Amino acid sequence: MPAVYSKICTADKTRIFQAYTCGEDYIQPARQIGIKRTTAYLIVRRELDHDSVVALPRDGLRSVKMSEEILETVIAIVSDHTDYMLMIRLPDAPHVTS
Repeated sequence: MPAVYSKICTADKTRIFQAYTCGEDYIQPARQIGIKRTTAYLIVRRELDHDSVVALPRDGLRSVKMSEEILETVIAIVSDHTDYMLMIRLPDAPHVTS
């Protein structure tokens, strides 16, 4: 039988992360909600890594916003060196949009 996954609401994710930031046991509120320990750990880890408790897409390309300063720099480089092939690889960002 295939596994059944349910979405964890943002309020529950925030509750778990707030417990972590306050130095409390963040596993306890996860158990009360019915979330596994490993899932609670991933919620905290995602917040620390991405400043967001909202889930990232599981597959396909992800769009990552960049600052205006970075965008202007990239455009200047491409404009000045039209003979170059510009390949940018940002960490965990295969697709970049402005």
